Amino acid sequence: MVQNSKQRRVLTALALFSGIMGGFVTGAVAQTEKPVSTPSPHLMVFEQARQLGDVNTAIMSLHQLLIADKEKYASYTDTLALLYFDARNYAVCNTLCTLLLAKKPDKTVLMELKAASLRQLGQAVESADLYGQLFTKTKNRMVGVELMQLQLGLKRLNECLQTTDRVISRLVVMVTMS
Repeated sequence: MVQNSKQRRVLTALALFSGIMGGFVTGAVAQTEKPVSTPSPHLMVFEQARQLGDVNTAIMSLHQLLIADKEKYASYTDTLALLYFDARNYAVCNTLCTLLLAKKPDKTVLMELKAASLRQLGQAVESADLYGQLFTKTKNRMVGVELMQLQLGLKRLNECLQTTDRVISRLVVMVTMS
């Protein structure tokens, strides 16, 4: 009986997990919600392009959406920066992140996008400086690893060793907490 109970729990968890991963749960939620008003055609195009992985169409539809009502859809500007990064248009992503960070300087997602864009644009010093700020702020070990790689490439060996120690100390904290 205990074995069957455990098997049922595992199977239930797997079914739930595969449902979430396959979109079944989110699809069911979306069907139960009744829209208050008809969504913008540009928003519908964006959603469809996102589902199909069509980054260029998603970018264009977001621009149309922002032109139609900038205040209502202002939260989509971060998504636009992400899409430019996904499209490997690092210069535009960097420019957009710079503009958005002027208004929201503590937005870590934008800081990381800007740092990654700078790295792709070959501006390793600026990228390392921004990753350094980001690592100090978030203590995220993956950001620390990016910073270590940049510091090593820039021959900032003492800084790289310090960052390595900080990353390792974060791992030790994680291991002792679990």
